[in-house]
Amino acid sequence: MDNIIDFFQPQNNDLSIGASAPSVYLDGQWCDFLIVEKITFAADADFNQATLSYYSTDNSLLPEEVASIVCCGQKIVIKSVYDTGLGQTRPQELPIFAGIIENVDIETGGGEQKIKIVAKDFSARLKRKTVYGRNVYSSDSQAVFIAGADAIFNPSGSPNASSQNIIQNGRSFKAFALSDNEGKFFSCADAIYYLLCSYIPPDELVIPSLEQLKTLTGGANIFDVDITGQNLIEALRRCCKQAGLRFKFVPSIGTTGAAEAM
Repeated sequence: MDNIIDFFQPQNNDLSIGASAPSVYLDGQWCDFLIVEKITFAADADFNQATLSYYSTDNSLLPEEVASIVCCGQKIVIKSVYDTGLGQTRPQELPIFAGIIENVDIETGGGEQKIKIVAKDFSARLKRKTVYGRNVYSSDSQAVFIAGADAIFNPSGSPNASSQNIIQNGRSFKAFALSDNEGKFFSCADAIYYLLCSYIPPDELVIPSLEQLKTLTGGANIFDVDITGQNLIEALRRCCKQAGLRFKFVPSIGTTGAAEAM
């Protein structure tokens, strides 16, 4: 028996692109004064969040002056550099976070003054939307919104979806039936798509198609799911739960249209 020891020389390869800090865009404009402190990525129920900082140059920033630098409601996109070349250095920017500024605070300590900024993804806006009423099919792909009606999909296992689709904002989807006697069963995909189409304008978020949702849910039906008075995130969660799904939000790769996708 022979004992053999092989020695290998370690490989040292230079990066095609050197390490660099993420790029921050504020309302579409490159912003060199904001520093990315932390980004947390998660699906429901935590979702994505980014913490950024702005350091005052002379530590004399007044609270009323903060809005001139950054304020709640502004759009934040954080991009990272990557190499798309094959054998060549071709740096490109890839969005890794997109969201809206939700909180701005001034922190002072150790002789240093900074603005702490917390941005959250699209989930923060959907938590502020309340689900109520029903879009009820009337005729010719039109719907009537009944604000006082409960939003319940297939109550007690009874079908209550319209047999024909309605069209709103260029999207075709099932609504509620005018009469329970005329109802068809809502599938999980139908219920999720109804919420997305009814409460989110087309230019705000890239949503999955009905065909994609049918594939993901495996064609499962939904039974007795009451979403009346729930925020839109919780309503979507209840519908997804019946098919064993979770969802998250990611930055959209496209240069035009909505900045985030579900």
